[in-house]
Amino acid sequence: MNRPEFVPFDREQATRVYSRNLPHWRQPGATYFVTLRLADALPDSVQRELEDRRNQWLRKRHVDPSDLHAAFTRLTKPDRFLFRKYVNRIREEVHDQGLGNCWLSRADMLDVLRDQLFRNDGVQYHLGDFILMPNHVHLLITPDRDEFEACLRGIKGASARFCNQLLQSTGTFWQADSYDHIVRSVDQLVVYRKYIQDNPNKAGIRCRDQAYYQADWLPT
Repeated sequence: MNRPEFVPFDREQATRVYSRNLPHWRQPGATYFVTLRLADALPDSVQRELEDRRNQWLRKRHVDPSDLHAAFTRLTKPDRFLFRKYVNRIREEVHDQGLGNCWLSRADMLDVLRDQLFRNDGVQYHLGDFILMPNHVHLLITPDRDEFEACLRGIKGASARFCNQLLQSTGTFWQADSYDHIVRSVDQLVVYRKYIQDNPNKAGIRCRDQAYYQADWLPT
């Protein structure tokens, strides 16, 4: 399988930005660090608490959080970095608590998700490292022909359908929004790879062997 060279974020190249709960940056050829969460991984009460903490952080910097995209663009470059770091940290605090049903602790669910991750590897995208935690997933991915959103829709849609069949359910399996970040450099890529590898130990969880994958085509 032909793999692409890793391409860091290019500040000179055109970038598309849109917002849902967080700003999302898109650039052709980029590699993304992504977090996907099961639908019940962040209960509504916890989600509201996280949003309150995020908004308080912005207000301390005299930025109105009512329009998140506009708020993000008004931050200084260092504060943008700190904002992303802060939001990611408080979300990880919740992830590591293992809230919800934690369906991905089941071997059959892991097998379904692994199959769907690898199904279009080398076709729609190039799959990097991943760790399948009980209620969330961290992965590295480089879209090929398709848009980033199309890649995630394919992974989440197919895995949700098959997992719901195992659960004999028709409910929502994944949260609609995801956290994603364009990898800025080889150094940052190495940090993300180590983060993925160390995530179970950090959370005090012993994951099944099939929960972790280390790609052999990414720089180390």
